[in-house]
Amino acid sequence: MKNEERIQDEIEKTLQAFDDMPKLAVNPFLFTRIQVALASQLHGRNRQLLTTIRLKPIALALIILLNIITAVHVFEAGSSGDSREQLISTLSKDFNSSQNDF
Repeated sequence: MKNEERIQDEIEKTLQAFDDMPKLAVNPFLFTRIQVALASQLHGRNRQLLTTIRLKPIALALIILLNIITAVHVFEAGSSGDSREQLISTLSKDFNSSQNDF
C-alpha cells in the first residue's frame, strides 16, 4: 500500500512539474511553413505520379512499334531469296574475316 502511495506521489510531482514549466515562444509563421512544406511534397508526388502515368504508355507504344518494325524487316529479309552463302560472304566482308573461318 505504501508503495502505491509513493508511485502516486511521484506521478503527481511529475504532472506538477509539467504544469509549472514556462511557455515556449513559438514562431508565428511555423504553421504556415509546415503547410507550405506539406503542399510542396504533395505537389511533387502528384507531379511524379502524372509523369509516370504518362511515360508508361508511351514506353509501351515505343516497344510495340520497335517489335513491329523488327518483324517487318525479318520477314522481308527472309523472303528476299538470298542464299546462305551470300549472307555469309556479306557478313564476312562487313567484319573483315575470311571465308574459311566458317
